[in-house]
Amino acid sequence: LVVPLLVWALAYSKRGTKTQLLARLPGHWGKRFAEIRDALLDFRHAKAALLLALPHSLGIHLCVIAAFGVLGQALDITQLRWFHYTTLVPLGMLTVALPVAPAGIGVTHLAFYTLFSLVGSQRGADLFSIYLVCQLLAALPGLFFYLMLSPYRASNRSAVS
Repeated sequence: LVVPLLVWALAYSKRGTKTQLLARLPGHWGKRFAEIRDALLDFRHAKAALLLALPHSLGIHLCVIAAFGVLGQALDITQLRWFHYTTLVPLGMLTVALPVAPAGIGVTHLAFYTLFSLVGSQRGADLFSIYLVCQLLAALPGLFFYLMLSPYRASNRSAVS
């Protein structure tokens, strides 16, 4: 969905006519797609920045795939090869972006279960759950620093001084 939308946004420069077509979509979807298209159109003139971001994005995706592979080995999922992870994990992670449930929870579990069952493993949802826990644990130190630097805490410090 993202790649065709990106190609479409980069191919057409007339915002007015395309926005009128998008406005006919039901509910708030037309406005939402128009905002996304306009944001993508703004990147047309930043091709160098996009090219510089591409290796970083690829590196992050490879790290996520590797994390799933390592967690799969820890769960003793032996029937999957690295090819399976490099194919299935990006497809499963796309469901996180679907605005069906908060953070794709439940929807993504079902997607991972279904995708991994296609290659003989019934542990796809378990794998995604453990990945979420690891992601949460990795983010906890950031919460500590956020709380230490929060505006509420800063205003109390200046009032005490």
